[in-house]
Amino acid sequence: MKTSKEIRRNKLAQLINEFKTIEALAELAETSPQYISQVKNGVPSSNGKPREVGDALARRLELAADKPLGWMDWPGDEPPTSDLSNPHGQLFRSSVKLRPETGALIRKIIAAEETGTSSRQLIEALTQVLHVAIRPAPAASESDYPGIRSEIERRKRKP
Repeated sequence: MKTSKEIRRNKLAQLINEFKTIEALAELAETSPQYISQVKNGVPSSNGKPREVGDALARRLELAADKPLGWMDWPGDEPPTSDLSNPHGQLFRSSVKLRPETGALIRKIIAAEETGTSSRQLIEALTQVLHVAIRPAPAASESDYPGIRSEIERRKRKP
């Protein structure tokens, strides 16, 4: 059985082939072609380890390519099952930290899809939400939270 790193690297190659060029895929995923190329070729990062398809890049590529959530972790093109207790579900669950309510929502969405009760509008709305959710938030500064420094100091002094 292939490792998760091998599966993701193979899926990256599949997406590059599907979109014809690294540049086209990178543009849709809103990342640089150089980065995609480095990941594809396993170029060592500053710590000497080969660059890999991490969780954030995997989810970004899935959304850009209109693939189901978790597709980059599946050995084939179809999910092993919708049951998160299977080995691939465990791999996916361990690589993405979800709050319990988020996991419950995902299970409800999967159930609606399996029973045919979901709508195209729902899927489009969820896709838009996910596109916004995976974008990194701008770094916060003290000016965003007036009085935060004095509040921290005050709490430190409390017994």
